[in-house]
Amino acid sequence: MEIFEYLKAHTQDILKDIFYAVKIPSVATDGTDEKPYGEKCAEAIDYILSIAQREGLATRNFDYYAADATYGSSPEKLGILTHLDVVPAGEGWVFNPFFMTERDGKIYGRGVADDKGAAVMSVWALKAIKELNVPLKHGVRLVFGSGEEVGCKDLEYYMSKVKMPPYVFSPDASFPIINTEKGRYCGKFDAVYDAYVDGPQVIRFAGGSIVNVVPRICEAVIRGASEEALQKALKKFKRLSGIEAKFGFCGRDIKLTVEGKSAHASMPENGINAITAMLELIKLFPLKGKVFEYLKAINDIFPHGDFYGEKAGVQISDEISGKSTFSLNILNCEKGLVSGAFDARTSLNATYENTVAPLCDKFKERGIRLQSSDMMPAHHVDGESEFVKLLGKAYEKYTGNISECVSMGGITYVHNIENAVAFGPLMPDDDAHIHGANEFMVIDDIIKTTAIFAQAIIDICS
Repeated sequence: MEIFEYLKAHTQDILKDIFYAVKIPSVATDGTDEKPYGEKCAEAIDYILSIAQREGLATRNFDYYAADATYGSSPEKLGILTHLDVVPAGEGWVFNPFFMTERDGKIYGRGVADDKGAAVMSVWALKAIKELNVPLKHGVRLVFGSGEEVGCKDLEYYMSKVKMPPYVFSPDASFPIINTEKGRYCGKFDAVYDAYVDGPQVIRFAGGSIVNVVPRICEAVIRGASEEALQKALKKFKRLSGIEAKFGFCGRDIKLTVEGKSAHASMPENGINAITAMLELIKLFPLKGKVFEYLKAINDIFPHGDFYGEKAGVQISDEISGKSTFSLNILNCEKGLVSGAFDARTSLNATYENTVAPLCDKFKERGIRLQSSDMMPAHHVDGESEFVKLLGKAYEKYTGNISECVSMGGITYVHNIENAVAFGPLMPDDDAHIHGANEFMVIDDIIKTTAIFAQAIIDICS
């Protein structure tokens, strides 16, 4: 019996295993020495190990940071890395997020796509190989983390105890093959100013709260500006497309609200940044004070619509990973303190010298302190390697689509692992509402993806 037919015949068994995984609300919390990510993440580890043990795999628990299950001869040649912790449910669900619901050829629930479904699928891929008596020359290791969503310290702990196999893929993204991930630099900056000046001035500026999210809303309060100045500024500001600006009066104060469009910081061009838009609006007023000078300086470094650091003089690019991107996502000014942060996703040839150092100088020239922190390097695996080609072959066999390597600004679970790529579980361009309400996976794709995993194991380890 072929792998796909075997898995298709066991569809309900696979869904049942995912069902019980989803029932565990394994949102990482502050835990104990024995259970570092809390009771529910530990319960999720116990559950996946019980499934692996049911299928005759050898299992190990690394103090509930992570666990693994192995099949075949050691040392293993291939590792498949998934995680069992999930983000909080949040609002807007039609279905119970922690009770998997099957509807119209899909399953809904927190973790069905990210990443509990893939964890279960990896076990079933090995089960199919084992049940169909497919011989493997090399062993396989399944690795299950429990703290991916809160910083990946789980993986650091695991790798301090045991070495990863020479080849690793993580079904924590999408197909075909993500072999290049940009680096990252999160720049935090601050400055102090005299909050008491004569004349029209900025009293408050507030935008963004999460450094890796393009802000949708930004607010500012201006004191002492005339209504005539407001109308002139708004008239010029209307030239910015996709931006909605609102205002209201409270005594001598004008409260401004700018609404844009949120996006992930790895793709700032998909959003409309409310902070940079507000800066463009603020500079149109005839204001006084050092805070106004700081805001104009920040606007000069990160003008609205400049996603690639052109004005800051740090535009870096290469043919594989593309351009570095820069997104100003937090900015607050009030009571004598300016503070903010931006998220840079850096290309393969970006370095401290050509990215961080020039930005530090740019801020310093304007009297603003930029913290000179480390830059996470980019991650790249040769797209012509045998490993990548074998993964692509498995993908092509069960989808009929041509495989290709993809570069992304996002950072996956394998970013710091040598010879590791992201591979599945979502089909290209699928929007499974990961981290959002009504997260789902298509049932037919679950079977197809599990077959791809099994084929990849066979091709690499035979």
